[in-house]
Amino acid sequence: MAYLYLVVICTAVVSGTVGNSMVIAAVLITKKLKTVGNMFIVNLALADLCVTAFVDPFSIIGIILGEGWFVVRPVICETVASICLTSCFCSLLSIGTVSFNRYIHICHNELYPKIFTKTKSFFMCIALWVICFLAEMSCFIGWGDHSFDKKTLSCVWDRTADFSYTLFFALVGVAFPVTLISICYVRIYRFVNASKIRVGAQRDDGQPQKDFSNQRQESMRLARTLFIIFAVFAACWTPYAIIVVADRYDTYPMEIHIFSILVAHTNSSLNSILYGLTNANFREGYKQIAMFFFGWLPFSCLRRNASAELTCNSMTDNSNGKRNKTATTFETTAY
Repeated sequence: MAYLYLVVICTAVVSGTVGNSMVIAAVLITKKLKTVGNMFIVNLALADLCVTAFVDPFSIIGIILGEGWFVVRPVICETVASICLTSCFCSLLSIGTVSFNRYIHICHNELYPKIFTKTKSFFMCIALWVICFLAEMSCFIGWGDHSFDKKTLSCVWDRTADFSYTLFFALVGVAFPVTLISICYVRIYRFVNASKIRVGAQRDDGQPQKDFSNQRQESMRLARTLFIIFAVFAACWTPYAIIVVADRYDTYPMEIHIFSILVAHTNSSLNSILYGLTNANFREGYKQIAMFFFGWLPFSCLRRNASAELTCNSMTDNSNGKRNKTATTFETTAY
């Protein structure tokens, strides 16, 4: 079990660190990604990067060297546990904020420029970190605690120190984002589906049924994508929240706790894929980064070539007919 745990967490460290770094870099170097909405994606990537690049490597030390290594280094264990809880809190709440941002952008577009200005969005991101840090600071003043968890072989918050804090983590850190995400994405899907039906009914070119069928297929593809985003998040964190609450007296076997925290932390490695690879602009940014590091062309040349390619693709798409405005808006902003 320990060997499998080590292999999986090492894989998560590498993929998560590279993936989240590429998300941040892609936003910084790709003009089309420098949007207000992507500020929350960067905030999410930063939180996940703290987990994969800092917290998880110390979990590897715990697996290999055991509790003894941290016993003589209590400050390190306390610091790792504090950063772990703060980052996980921020990652969870950032995912919820991303979904809320997309909901306002798509369903209440007229309000979006008023709510999500660059300044307001920046301070929203800062506020998320402050809130998460304050929630974690309670562990230093008696509500909750930090310790080396002998069942997960890592320095984390002490799930057995105060049951009320355990409930707080499960409800605020997991249940609230899950509820927010599900509500936002259900409303997004209903809004887009209703918009496409209205557009299809208003068409007077003699092909409403065909258009409706195509629009329905697009809606189903959209629904599947949104379901994957939500399902992966819920699947990664719900087991952990249930187990830490259910195992109040710490009687569950080690294997169950290892599985739950491993799956939960794996979400920090998957977010860069879910919120990056499903977006064409992020894929273009990834390609530019990969070519810059592994190719021989100057970076400025790559950016010009990428822009030319996008222009060419746009001209090709336009020649096939003008697409529905609502569908296009959603498709390019849903993530």
